[in-house]
Amino acid sequence: WTRDSRFFYYSDLAADEYGLTNVLIQVDMQDGSLETLYEGSVADQGLSLSFPVCSPTENMLVVSAQTNLKVPGKRLYALNLDDLSLSMILDDLSKVPGFYAWSADGRQVVFQVYTPAAPDQESEIWVWDRASGETQKLVTGGSAPQWGEEVDS
Repeated sequence: WTRDSRFFYYSDLAADEYGLTNVLIQVDMQDGSLETLYEGSVADQGLSLSFPVCSPTENMLVVSAQTNLKVPGKRLYALNLDDLSLSMILDDLSKVPGFYAWSADGRQVVFQVYTPAAPDQESEIWVWDRASGETQKLVTGGSAPQWGEEVDS
């Protein structure tokens, strides 16, 4: 959901005359309309987007993208919903990011990373800082990270 609760986003497979297409859809809750923001042909090994998560403070979301279906790894992007520009968060196709969550102030995204080629390797927890654009590994051995709520003292 966007911060004003007007839109929500999801990814799906859609059939067209060329076969299956992976799409990122925006749903407008005011008028019920659907808009395709991005699409990629599965037959052409094109863009496969999944798991969009909206920022709590800005008009953007985080989404993972499998840019080549023959390679199991995924990239992680921040998508600016005003101009549909993409900012790279994680660009390592040997890894698969998942379980991403925005901090309450929208400044950081925490996410889990695993390596498909090393199934016995423990997952890692990474964080992306929006202001600096830097991504770093925090710990090895964690899974499904989430931000806690701030507690007033």
